[in-house]
Amino acid sequence: MQRWKFLIVTTTLVMGLLACHSSFAQSVAGCGVGNQDSTCLGRVNAAPQAAPTCSTAAGWTTVASAQWIGSGYSAPQCNYQAPPSCPAGDITTSSALWDGSEWVGLGCQAPAPQPPAYSTQCTAGLPAGFILGQQAGFYPDWDNPTYDVGANAYGFPYGDTVYATALYGPQFESPCGVAEEDYIGYCAISPSGWLDGEAQWQEMPTTGQCNH
Repeated sequence: MQRWKFLIVTTTLVMGLLACHSSFAQSVAGCGVGNQDSTCLGRVNAAPQAAPTCSTAAGWTTVASAQWIGSGYSAPQCNYQAPPSCPAGDITTSSALWDGSEWVGLGCQAPAPQPPAYSTQCTAGLPAGFILGQQAGFYPDWDNPTYDVGANAYGFPYGDTVYATALYGPQFESPCGVAEEDYIGYCAISPSGWLDGEAQWQEMPTTGQCNH
């Protein structure tokens, strides 16, 4: 009787070992190349995903941040503002600076106006009653520059260019008692090209005798 028990136990142990070996062999074969199945998958680990952000360079702002959508982050909504510039023709006195949300500090200045032609300024600056004239030795326009003068009889600033021309003006009586209307006009133009002042001098006859 004991012999039969021994045989049963021995047979059971042998069959168990064979079953284990067969299972192990099947597992190895099933995970081989071309024989993989779901039992061969290893544990998958992934590092946390950082949320994407907008650029921090000058001009960029974030309209909407990235959102987690279950398997990843959505793209953030970004906006770019180009730096402003002065209007065409203006002078930039200070550049725009980015303060994190907008451009600030842009300084613009219109250029200084350019002076008209000196002859135009001189004629426009004549007092009422004076017009361009014609005399011997003087031209009927402001095209006869004289010299650079300082503090002189005309009272023009130093460094101005003085132009002279013939003028007709209000009548005056000469030393001979004759009504005259001839003048010499002087026009001062500053180094910057602008009118500084004008003067008119009576032109007295220098020849001939008075008849009494």
